[in-house]
Order: sequence, then structure tokens, then C-alpha cells
Amino acid sequence: MGKLVNTRNIVAAITVVLLVAIASYSLSGDEESVYDTVGAERENLVQEISATGRVVAIEEVDLAFENSGRVARVLRIWWD
Repeated sequence: MGKLVNTRNIVAAITVVLLVAIASYSLSGDEESVYDTVGAERENLVQEISATGRVVAIEEVDLAFENSGRVARVLRIWWD
């Protein structure tokens, strides 16, 4: 009988806490929301992102080329 009383007390306490939380939430919802607005202006937007980690592809695609082979040499200027 002792465990049953303790369990009932715990359930009753949780129920009271939930009812108080629901009541306070519903009573605090009467306030009107305040919004700050700003006019839009046309400007250049630049954002730089620096991140480290692993990149995982969302979709994989099999590539099929008409010609196969090896690159014999790459002609370029060393300061290019």
C-alpha cells in the first residue's frame, strides 16, 4: 500500500505542475506581438563563409565519357 500512495503522490504532483504550466501559458498569450520593420534598400550583398568538415553529396551521378585515355601534357605558362 505504501508504494501505491507514493505513486499517487508523484502522479498528482506531476498533474498539478502540468496544469499550472498550461494555465500560465494560456493566460500570458493576451499580449499583442510587437514587430520592428525596416524599409528595404537595394545594395550589394557579400557574405564569406569559412568552414571545415566533411562534404557529403546529396545525389551521386555516374559519368560516361565518349572518349577515354590519358592526358599527355598540359601546356600552360608558369605564372598563369
